[in-house]
Amino acid sequence: MSKILGLDLGVNSIGWAVVDDEKASIIDCGVRIFPEGVENLGQGEKETSKNAQRREKRQLRRHYYRKRLSKIKLLETLIPLKMCPLSLNSLKKWKNWNNELKSDGRKFPNDPEFIEWLKMNPYALRKKALEEDLSLEQLGRIFYHFIQRRGFYSSRKGKDSGKIYQGENNTIGILETEKEIGYNKTLGTTLYEMILPEHQTYIYRTDENRRPLRARNRYTLREMYVKEFHAIWEKQAPHLGLNDKTVTIFKSFHLSGNNDSERNKQRINKIYLQYGIENVTITGKTIKVAQQISLKTLFGGRIEINDETHEILYRSQDSLLFWQRPLRSQKHLLSKCTFEKRIMFDKTTNKWIETGPTPCPISHPDFELYRAWQLINNIRYGRKEQPLDASQRQTVLNVISYQDKVFDFKVIIDALKLQNEYFNYDADQKVSGCPTIKKLKSLFPTEIWVQNKHEIWHDFMFFEDEELLTQRLIKKYHFTEEKAQKSAKITLEDGYASISLKAIHNILPFLEKGFIFQQAVLLGGIKNTFGSRWEYFKDYHSDIEQFIKDLCNGKKYHEGEIIQNIKEYLSSTVNNFGFNPNDKAFLKLYHPSREVGPEKKGDYISPVENLRNPLVQIGLNEMRRLVNYLLKKYRSMPEFGPDFCFDRIHVEVGRDLKNNKKRRQEIRKENAINEQKNKEARERIIEAGLKPSRDNIIKYLLYSEIEQKNGIVICPYTGKTIRLSDLLGPHNFFQIEHIIPYSVSLDDSFGNKTLCEANFNRSKGELTPYQFYLKNSSKSLWNADSWEEIEQRVFQILPYKKARRFTSKKPAMLDDFIQRQLNDTRYISKKSVQILREICDDVRSFPGQLIADLRRLWGLNDILSEPITDIPLNDLNINESEPTIHYLIVDENNHVKKAIPKINFKPIPMDNELAIPGEIKKETGNKFYFESDSKYYASLKIPANGFETGKYWAFIKAQAAQEFIPRFTPQPQISENVIIIKGNLKKKRFINESHGINFNTNKIIEDGYYWAIIPVIKAEIKQNDINDNRKNENKISIQGRVSNQKFISSIYSCEAQLINGFYTALLDFDVNNADFLPALNLPRPPENYYTLNGTVDSQGIFCPDMDYNWKLKADVAPGRYFIYFKIQEIINFQPIENPKPIIDKNNNEKIIESLIRVDTETGEIIIDPKKNREDQRHHAIDAIVIASATTSYYQKLSTYFGNLKNKQRNLAPKPKFEQPNPHFQNAVKEAISKILVSYRTNYRVLVPVYKRIRKNHDTYVSKGYSVKGQLHKDTFYGGYILDQGEGKIVSAAKYLPGIKPQQYHVRCNITEIKDHKHVAKIVDTTIKKLIENRLQNVFNIDISKPYNIPNGFFFDKDKNPAIRLPNRKGGDPVPVYTVRIFEYKGNAVKLKPNINCYVDPRNNHHCIIYKDVEGNLKFEMVKFWDAVNRLRHKQPLYQLPPDGSQIIATVQENDMFIFNYLYASDISEDMKIPYEELSKYLYRVQKISSTEGGIFLTFRHHLASTIKNPEEELRIQSLRSWERHQPIKVKINMDGTVNKIIK
Repeated sequence: MSKILGLDLGVNSIGWAVVDDEKASIIDCGVRIFPEGVENLGQGEKETSKNAQRREKRQLRRHYYRKRLSKIKLLETLIPLKMCPLSLNSLKKWKNWNNELKSDGRKFPNDPEFIEWLKMNPYALRKKALEEDLSLEQLGRIFYHFIQRRGFYSSRKGKDSGKIYQGENNTIGILETEKEIGYNKTLGTTLYEMILPEHQTYIYRTDENRRPLRARNRYTLREMYVKEFHAIWEKQAPHLGLNDKTVTIFKSFHLSGNNDSERNKQRINKIYLQYGIENVTITGKTIKVAQQISLKTLFGGRIEINDETHEILYRSQDSLLFWQRPLRSQKHLLSKCTFEKRIMFDKTTNKWIETGPTPCPISHPDFELYRAWQLINNIRYGRKEQPLDASQRQTVLNVISYQDKVFDFKVIIDALKLQNEYFNYDADQKVSGCPTIKKLKSLFPTEIWVQNKHEIWHDFMFFEDEELLTQRLIKKYHFTEEKAQKSAKITLEDGYASISLKAIHNILPFLEKGFIFQQAVLLGGIKNTFGSRWEYFKDYHSDIEQFIKDLCNGKKYHEGEIIQNIKEYLSSTVNNFGFNPNDKAFLKLYHPSREVGPEKKGDYISPVENLRNPLVQIGLNEMRRLVNYLLKKYRSMPEFGPDFCFDRIHVEVGRDLKNNKKRRQEIRKENAINEQKNKEARERIIEAGLKPSRDNIIKYLLYSEIEQKNGIVICPYTGKTIRLSDLLGPHNFFQIEHIIPYSVSLDDSFGNKTLCEANFNRSKGELTPYQFYLKNSSKSLWNADSWEEIEQRVFQILPYKKARRFTSKKPAMLDDFIQRQLNDTRYISKKSVQILREICDDVRSFPGQLIADLRRLWGLNDILSEPITDIPLNDLNINESEPTIHYLIVDENNHVKKAIPKINFKPIPMDNELAIPGEIKKETGNKFYFESDSKYYASLKIPANGFETGKYWAFIKAQAAQEFIPRFTPQPQISENVIIIKGNLKKKRFINESHGINFNTNKIIEDGYYWAIIPVIKAEIKQNDINDNRKNENKISIQGRVSNQKFISSIYSCEAQLINGFYTALLDFDVNNADFLPALNLPRPPENYYTLNGTVDSQGIFCPDMDYNWKLKADVAPGRYFIYFKIQEIINFQPIENPKPIIDKNNNEKIIESLIRVDTETGEIIIDPKKNREDQRHHAIDAIVIASATTSYYQKLSTYFGNLKNKQRNLAPKPKFEQPNPHFQNAVKEAISKILVSYRTNYRVLVPVYKRIRKNHDTYVSKGYSVKGQLHKDTFYGGYILDQGEGKIVSAAKYLPGIKPQQYHVRCNITEIKDHKHVAKIVDTTIKKLIENRLQNVFNIDISKPYNIPNGFFFDKDKNPAIRLPNRKGGDPVPVYTVRIFEYKGNAVKLKPNINCYVDPRNNHHCIIYKDVEGNLKFEMVKFWDAVNRLRHKQPLYQLPPDGSQIIATVQENDMFIFNYLYASDISEDMKIPYEELSKYLYRVQKISSTEGGIFLTFRHHLASTIKNPEEELRIQSLRSWERHQPIKVKINMDGTVNKIIK
């Protein structure tokens, strides 16, 4: 039999199933749940790795450690120079580690003189140092201030962008700080002017942006400090005698290899020349150098002044004050070249390893050419999709080479002058330019660039120092100093490609010849295989190239066949290339989409390498563990045997795993927008008295799409006006149509749908619009004289991308769409397939849309819903044409007790009655009013006493005025002097998508839709086959026709002495003198009149949007109108929706929301409960479908959807879609009923960590332990106690260490105060009173009741702080930016014995439930902090408390328990319970905590995938409750089988 494993990979779940393909049976299935690898999934920058926060804290600790070392190093230099009043002994206590006192012995020096030295105002000293003489200690204090804040070091590669240059939040950026400093001041002087002089009363000052004037809270550059250091030294060093002092510093170098090697000899000689042979000592492999340098160089590095520009040139990275640690190269983290990497088995480590060259930087000019030629050779245009010729390819290369940024493909179309041709790329497709070539090529003569481009690129890429690069350009390429300095500022792009420079050099020559990418890759691999012998066979190059062309243009190959054919060709004795059939050189071949060399093969999947993507890494690691477990399981079973392997593996990867962080955020935003649109559509449909079915919602959205773009809603195919009543009403005059037929594209997305007249849809069949036009171009059918006129209409009413799809002339082929679906090139899909190929040769990746379609058509969407029985038919509110949603009140056995329609049918109004949807609201004085929705422009408000609040229809008798006012202003008369187009004006920019006209205007006009009337400067009419590069802000080419010597288009018309036919108008126009006319009329009803918005159809009937039953004869052209009416009589109010019924929970009642419909063929009433995606087993159902799917189902789906469309067109009976076998649904239902969901439990607390450490040029391996989690929360608290004698809260540091604080204080930003609870926690009573007074006096809030802080509360109207403390010294009130709040933390732990700092030890690790010596049941919560300490001290993790006699249970997150099992007392450890029975009582531990009253455990049913449903939750809040629920702990294996029952 053929065993197929199906895997449904999600971000935190794996559904799996094993099926027998031959017997069409399900062998096994299950679900594995694990923690996802990131937090805040889909929230853009907020989405971070779960380890990211710990990593950032670790990096911060390292930063503090290095900063401390820098301070110590400086103080060690300052003390002997009498520049710091600190003794070396005191410094050593801070520097050195005390083995006895440990960290408690390492304290910051507290000598009185040193403390006074620190209290000196460094800003005042920095200003004084430029004007007056300082003492040595004062100068030393400035240097100590420098080392505390040295500014951001920006190398030559640094870019003047990003948050540190522009600023963020309230932090001032570098650019603004540079502006404040100007030309004549230093940073210290500038900052001193921002702070108040000593002893001066406080004055509140702000900058020009109304921000508080502060010296801190800003980004600065290292260069600013270096300049200031130089200025201070030049002023102070002469009188202090520092210029004459020198110091000896020592450097060491390490030699690798033999000292007598030529390389080391050269290095030694270079060191001799640089430092002098007398200063160099060589001991073994270590070279020590002694160097005499000035004191200024020691402190600040080498600093020079440019005599001409007076700019400071400096190299200060090796100085005391400005030392900069070289960044560690991260290149080793890059994956290997896609084409050159090889998988090899290392026999020494018994591991598979990946070898090969590293990828090429994306800034390399050869990579830019490689990328450009890929695009150029793939461009196709015209109906025959012809490639570019040689001259066209060169034109495009020139365009790309002169672009240094990403640009639109439209630029290439314009350069080729082929604006009227079809291209296989959209005009707005983004194209990467060649920034390196653009920036560097023009600097050098062509000959120099061609010969030295790699070396030139290398200089600009890797020179960190601008001065050194300048000298290099002058010396090597003879640049002038001015040109060299300017050129040295050029920076190149960061990042790496996926292939190496070697592979690029092999492939690029064939791309330059015009070969498409696939062919060029194969040829590059052949060139690589020949190696140096390639040129020996140059006479055969054309034959090899032709062979590859024929190979790629022939039949479609299975995976690996192309490489096999190449091997046979090269090893053929006929060709005599010198290869044998199994030649090792064939490992050097390239394949466009997969590796050529040997793949990993083994009995089990080997560990997954570090992928640098936590979401993918954790998912693939869990997949590996699960598959290996299944292999081990089946190999131990006699029916499968020890040689068991999966014959095929099918994989479907979830969308969130496939997409990157940015795309996940975009999808999240798109979904939120779509949800809002669907909600609005649903409300509008219900208010119109219709049922919000899926088709009606899509129809409404398609209607709104056209209305938003065009105003008047017309059919794209026929041009007929569409009324909302004709679209959503029972007559089905207009239908949803797939632009590219669903049976061909299998694309059911909104982007492939539009509206179509029903009769037209029946005739069109399964053809694209253009294919049907070629079949039947009747003017009476299309209401157009030509396809160009249809195109013009479509671009006018549909969004650009949808219009492009509609007007595409490319024939739609099912095979092309299938190939596109199966060719999933995304990283996670390819990586999962690669990993699984280690244990199975046949691994296939399936797209999610195919699986979703099969799941639905096989009837598996509702399989998790329990059957509903005993439906009271009298309660149902249904009809044959409309499915309806009902609330079903059911008992514990799913018997329906009552059915209540969620939405009422709209009563049919009498003649002259109008039904207006709206809402009844309660206002002051217990008065009720009905108010209509303003979206209908009715603006109706009438009394409605005697009715409950909610949504209603108001039935009124209305008298309508006979005037029909156009909703949209008609287009002004076109002429030869102007073009007239409609577009959206937003923020003074006019945008017309149809013709691509976008421009800014200085006219003061409100945002909205306008007709733009633009003067034409010049017009030229030409034949359509002549093209002109005309499409920018002031030029355009438009298509039209000449009739009776007049050129006519939709936006322009002029006289033309030409024969009748189709032409192109080339127009130059003046946007600066454009006029604007509103394209949208706003209603202005007379007094006592209201507004009705609606549509007049082609029959002259006006129908309002809100009531399709109310009609009025209109003698106006079809289109959108509104009329005015007044109320004659209020008839009644009818509820639109029924409230959700109240149920009796004591009788185990629950509510099921179900769609109830009538089968039109059988008359059977069918109940479709709301799809249950809140059951974890839906992952297993997906896996069963994945395992059962084959590529042949694409053709079956195509046939089915084609027949289904014909059924909708009343041309065929309803089709049926075959299942894998007749009993498939029952087999799936039986399989999933036995599933016990497996949850990953993390029992690891400490894991060993090995690190390589280099010390004195030797490498050591250090072993330590890493904590698998965060020990405590980030917030640090100060402990405080109520002093009975003083009667106030004081710091706990004053008391003995054994006294536990009563309160814990933390400082937070005042804007974090959000409600009355936060205000009550403010420690400072004065600040609390100020906030409460402002709440009462300014915002009129009653503070005696719960309240929220209003938005903008903490700032006044000028954005200045509103909460200010009175100034006792007579100055301005002091703004309050932060406040101290108190917390009660019963579990707080002191972080260090010698400081008043407490932390919250975060989560509970486990709970011990035990019996004490007297037999009483007790519990103990063990913190993660305590668990770590136990293991660090070699103690057992689970310990019986001192008063305990027996452990009853250990409870940890994701442990599994059976609760309330009827036969719990009879269960034994070896007892076998049917899984479908066990599933009902199985729960996982969701949360463990405790309260002052006792234990608090939260359990969740193991099938629940959400925490929203309270009926799936079980809470235990006392030990008595624990006993009552009869808990039994169960160990569940990875495959969902029971490992053991723990009694």
